[in-house]
Amino acid sequence: MGIMLVVTTAALLVFGLFTAFTKVRESNRLKGMLPRQPSAALDQFYIENPDRIMIHYDDIVGPDRYVKAFPHVEGADIAFQFPIRRHWGSPLTVRLPDGTTVRRHEVLAVVDSGGLIVTEPRPQQETGGYDDARVYQLETGLRYRGRRVTTRPPDSAGREGRDQDGIHTYQLPEGRRFEIAFRGGVPDGLFKAYYENGSLWGEGTYRQGRIAEAWVVTRSGRRFDELRDSAAATRAMEADAKVEAEKFRQSGARKLVTRDYTGAAAEFGFAIDRFGSIAAYLGRAEARLALGDRDGAIQDCKAGQQSEGTDAERARAELMLADLLSR
Repeated sequence: MGIMLVVTTAALLVFGLFTAFTKVRESNRLKGMLPRQPSAALDQFYIENPDRIMIHYDDIVGPDRYVKAFPHVEGADIAFQFPIRRHWGSPLTVRLPDGTTVRRHEVLAVVDSGGLIVTEPRPQQETGGYDDARVYQLETGLRYRGRRVTTRPPDSAGREGRDQDGIHTYQLPEGRRFEIAFRGGVPDGLFKAYYENGSLWGEGTYRQGRIAEAWVVTRSGRRFDELRDSAAATRAMEADAKVEAEKFRQSGARKLVTRDYTGAAAEFGFAIDRFGSIAAYLGRAEARLALGDRDGAIQDCKAGQQSEGTDAERARAELMLADLLSR
């Protein structure tokens, strides 16, 4: 009896140590899988490419990209979600087919060969509604609970209205919008995107949660296959953005002359949103300074130094910044 007790105790001790070791190893693996760098790279890509809609894995990861290599853990996959659309990972207001609205927050996920999953951010993190025991579903249809992929159906609280078939309208922060057809809980059908003025920005087709084709339309009306010719799309959109930005910059300069400083600051801001040149930043800095916003003027001078412009404009930015800091 005593021998059996000793054996049982030893077995429980070994099991406990093994379980603890497994949890530590799993925790370390999850830390290595966490896609914080790719998530930050997405944000930077869209800052630098304000009119691109879809993004490829190769746009952010590679020897000459924002992230040199990923994953950091062997066997973990992040590329399965790509291409993904603009504002992925940002909380957005979505109007559902029945007219109600929800706050939807897509996540960037990494899954390993053993079914471990980690996301950035966590679902519903913005509202504090994340629940480790809830079953969530990615747009691709993959389901998970806690840190494990599962075959269980998603909980209603974790669907964020995706179970409504029909057109889901995403309101973007800059006044643009997406219209995406959902069927069976995932995007499946037509996708359309619109600029803030209502003109067509892009269109495509989703098939069972994956984007199958995507076209982006420049502000001048040129159309590019964003999945197959994204480089050409980027070049064309940058050229169009520069033209648009210059129109707003000139309008801002005219308002500076007439001392409409509030209007000037707004026009220069529109120019910066499309293409942040030194001239646009310096123009807004002047307008802000006239409005009594010294800190804003300093920020614009610093941003201007990192932007595209002539040597003379760069020297002017340095002089203006030095003068502002000396006050």
